[in-house]
Amino acid sequence: MIKLDDKYEQLPFLELLKDLLPDFEKDVRKIDVASFKVFESGNYLGKSKKLDLQVFEVKHQSSNTARVAIATDGFRLMKQSAVYRAIIVFRTENSEDWRLSLMTLTPERNETGGVSVQVSNPRRYSYLLGQKAKINTPTKFLLSKGKIADFEDLKNRFSIEVVNKEFYNEISKAFTSLVSGKLKLPDRVDFGKENLEFAVRMIGRIIFCWFLREKISDTGKSLMPKDLLSLEAVISNKDYYHKILEPIFFEVLNKPAKSRNPDFAESPFSSIPYLNGGLFSPQDDDFYKRTKDDFQSQYHNTLIIPDEWFKDFFEILETYNFTIDENTSYDEELSIDPEMLGRIFENLLAEINPETGESARKSTGSYYTPRVIVNYMVDESLLLYLKNKTNIDEGKLKAIISYDLSDDTTNPIGNDEKEKIIDALEKVKILDPACGSGAFPMGALQKIVFILQQTDPDGQLWFKKQMGTATPEFRRDIEKKFSNNELDFIRKLGVIRNSIYGIDIQPIATEISRLRCFLTLIVDEVIKDGEENRGVKPLPNLDFKFVTANSLIGLPKIEDGPQQLLFDEKENVEKLRKLMDEFFSADEQGKYMLMNTFHQIQKELIKQYFREKDYSAHEQKKILSSLGDWDPFSHQGTDWFDPEWMFGIKNGFDIVLGNPPYVRISSISEDEDILIRSSYSAVFGHYDLYIPFFEKGIKLLNSTGILTYITPNKYLIKRYGNKLRPFILDNTHIAELIDTSKARTFDGVSVYPVISILTKSIINEQIRVCVLDDSTFLPYFETKNISYCYQINQDSFLENKNKIFDIYIDDDSRGLFDKISTKTKPLSQFARVLTGTPAINKYYEWDKLLFDGVKQSKTDLSDNQTVLKFINVSNLKPYFIEWGKEIRAVGNRLCNPYLTFDKELIGIKKWEVFQKSKIVIKGNSKRLTAAYDAIGYANLSLYAVIFNENHNDIDRTNYYLALLNSELLNYWYCKKFGSGNIAGGYISFNGIYLEQIPIVEFGNKTTIDISKKVKEVIEITNDQNYLNDEHKQLLVNKLTKQIDQMVYKLYDLTTEEIEIVENG
Repeated sequence: MIKLDDKYEQLPFLELLKDLLPDFEKDVRKIDVASFKVFESGNYLGKSKKLDLQVFEVKHQSSNTARVAIATDGFRLMKQSAVYRAIIVFRTENSEDWRLSLMTLTPERNETGGVSVQVSNPRRYSYLLGQKAKINTPTKFLLSKGKIADFEDLKNRFSIEVVNKEFYNEISKAFTSLVSGKLKLPDRVDFGKENLEFAVRMIGRIIFCWFLREKISDTGKSLMPKDLLSLEAVISNKDYYHKILEPIFFEVLNKPAKSRNPDFAESPFSSIPYLNGGLFSPQDDDFYKRTKDDFQSQYHNTLIIPDEWFKDFFEILETYNFTIDENTSYDEELSIDPEMLGRIFENLLAEINPETGESARKSTGSYYTPRVIVNYMVDESLLLYLKNKTNIDEGKLKAIISYDLSDDTTNPIGNDEKEKIIDALEKVKILDPACGSGAFPMGALQKIVFILQQTDPDGQLWFKKQMGTATPEFRRDIEKKFSNNELDFIRKLGVIRNSIYGIDIQPIATEISRLRCFLTLIVDEVIKDGEENRGVKPLPNLDFKFVTANSLIGLPKIEDGPQQLLFDEKENVEKLRKLMDEFFSADEQGKYMLMNTFHQIQKELIKQYFREKDYSAHEQKKILSSLGDWDPFSHQGTDWFDPEWMFGIKNGFDIVLGNPPYVRISSISEDEDILIRSSYSAVFGHYDLYIPFFEKGIKLLNSTGILTYITPNKYLIKRYGNKLRPFILDNTHIAELIDTSKARTFDGVSVYPVISILTKSIINEQIRVCVLDDSTFLPYFETKNISYCYQINQDSFLENKNKIFDIYIDDDSRGLFDKISTKTKPLSQFARVLTGTPAINKYYEWDKLLFDGVKQSKTDLSDNQTVLKFINVSNLKPYFIEWGKEIRAVGNRLCNPYLTFDKELIGIKKWEVFQKSKIVIKGNSKRLTAAYDAIGYANLSLYAVIFNENHNDIDRTNYYLALLNSELLNYWYCKKFGSGNIAGGYISFNGIYLEQIPIVEFGNKTTIDISKKVKEVIEITNDQNYLNDEHKQLLVNKLTKQIDQMVYKLYDLTTEEIEIVENG
């Protein structure tokens, strides 16, 4: 049997298949590869009937062949063979390594239900094996579990998510170990914010360099020698951080060979090429200062990182395969790819709060967006953009955007259409206003490059476009790359230069985003050891592409003065734009000249402004402190953002997309809150920070722009979205609302997201709505099958109270809701709805007011007007209250709970409500649940419905109780306010929504009959033995079903409408 770290040979591999697959049948025969682009030879090896799986081996061209070309030929082989599940070995003549890939396609059904020749949803999952590969992962996940049971088992053994989680968990442990006392920074408190950020930044830089190890030259030499970066290097070099890592970061990667300190001009440092002058330029928080006369950094003795930590950390890295090429949902290698830099940044900073030692995610509001969602949001945004700019048929655009094979042949595009697409992509401007680690900019870059590969395979059209707008330096670069046929490098460089922009408030985020851009370019570099700098073109300067700033805050406004600040001065502004373009591709010398020029223009613009405007010294200081302090070439951010000043973008962006932070107002400073409220009309109440991000994103769009966000779905109905929703309706058309709140969207956290796609273009289409759960989440995002969706007319939101977006009401339900609204009045016209829950700042103080009545005299309790029996959601059942069972409340376990009156913590008015007879409703439950409180309980997490002071009309009360427990009104509420769902399938029943429940007024015969039925229910449930009497419970169940039927009749539902309710 073949060993996973052996060179590939057919016979040992067949033995492995026999041991691994449940019923492998060997059947070796040659396959014809004449029609394939990169395959040179191949064999069919056999099959497993139980897994419906075929096995192939193929030899392809050079190991440098692009992954997408190899995968495409693999899927073409499957399609020609009518195979939908395959294991394929990919190998080359000139490499000791080989890939073992599980590949799947989804066959399309034709109109008669048979399988057609069309396929979709191609997926490739691969292990890198062979003599140079690390086989810990495939051994653990593929082999050690024994013989494969079924196809689901096989798929799980090729799961990249399992590998990523295991790797991240090990990195997280190493990070925690480092910041928990091993890392010592000069004059800094252990476990402080500076320690955490230094640790994350250093880990990110090490992993970046580890990826460089994977880039091999034409002679087999790595960009980053293992003599410097490996476990052996740590063991061989005492004081490893200062002796090796600091020079790599701050003396080698960011300096041309001729500018390096002589200590680092010799081997092995000399084999590391210069990549970019801004890469790892030491800042104050790097604690690295070294003059020409210094033998070592001035912080050598005060910045301490033990060698033992590096040994442990590098042992982790050495057990995994790394790939410098970013995975896509179409083609995933079970190796660590550059996306991991993003996961490390997004998650490690949220691991520990320096003040509490607990999770810091709440304060950062950051959640790493799954790749499948990033891909979907990018695809849908580009589809809308290209549709608007090219007027090409939507089917053709979907085909060119998707990774599917079949739709390209059924939807061919002509040469004129190709030119339209390329022209549009060359002009597109895309911004992520909270870019984090760059997931969305990188996703957009990958997809645009993929589209260019399909529409312009020889790169001629794109090359001409780039040459038409190129600076002399950029022109020389791309001419050389084009002559070397480095087409993907040219594509990526052009997209980064023209189209991709990112902002984040954290400097470390913009650094990680830049690193990922660098890696995606390095993967397409051709390394030539005999040439200067090993043939590597120094990477572009991204200082004006990813900016550290506060996206929400604009330039300071001057009271009683013009709101524009600088941009009346056209000449200097034009110089600024030109400088940004030149700076992108400037060499080391030219870069420093342009940096000086930038600061000169910056000063001149401010001077010019003050010459033309007569402002006080205070106002001048306000402007100067904002504009003069911004230095795009440093790590330091600025507390304002302006797209023209920072990016040279005046007329807005074509696409704004991302995952803005989810941070409640209570977590931001009072000054920032005041500034945000004064700047954004959509901000209201106790808002979340993503609310102003919506308004900002829309304002940043051009006249036909597209905004695509993933955010909490609460804005759809919650009070704090009351101003945002009208703003969206007034300023955009909603293209899609994809609610994933019922699925596990973000790993390990309870967030209830919705993808919102808005466009400023005027389109006559309805909103596409999807409500996904765990079973439909991946199928929808992988196939974009619209059968999971339904359409809603945007105008229907205008008719709702507070213009809520009631997206859970689908086509089947909409007519029913309209019908109900014409026959009813809202509950608020009949009753007051009041909450028993205290304000959050008083909630935990109720602990001292609660006590267990078992320990008190019953006589004392019954006569005491300042003590009431206490209930919460656990006590409430449909139609009755079960008091006397053990409950949990404010951290206490109580069997016979009582609450003592306190004027400050409860208040007189709330206490008076507690004392009244009333209907009470659960605040959180899986269904609408109401009971009649005739005693006057104090309560928590319940809503009191008061129809009159004494509820002395018991027939009317019973009737309303029936409605509030009915299947119909439960269905109505859960559909209308479904976006209020919380974990575990629970719904939040909120007073402002309960008031809108549609009520048929009491009085006619049916309402009286309903009341009589409820009386029967209450008489049975009041029996002390009810909960132990199965017969009585069955009888109540029978009566409630009868009541439901009577309510259907009262609301005039048809048989079909009843079926909708009961299936809903």
